[in-house]
Amino acid sequence: MSRGSKYTDADRRKAVQEYSLCGSLAEVGESCGIPRKTLGDWFGSKWWNQLTEGEYTEAKDPENGSE
Repeated sequence: MSRGSKYTDADRRKAVQEYSLCGSLAEVGESCGIPRKTLGDWFGSKWWNQLTEGEYTEAKDPENGSE
């Protein structure tokens, strides 16, 4: 991800998970304590899309009992 960031990979994954649940960067910012501008920058990044696809695949995986 980015070098020298104050946010960890776990922070980024949590933001993606929260966004997949609520669909609002403003709400994610409030719940995760990450500025909306930062989330907006992350939202368009390649890694965000990759994590989002992973979250979607996990949620739809019949092996884990989800639809």
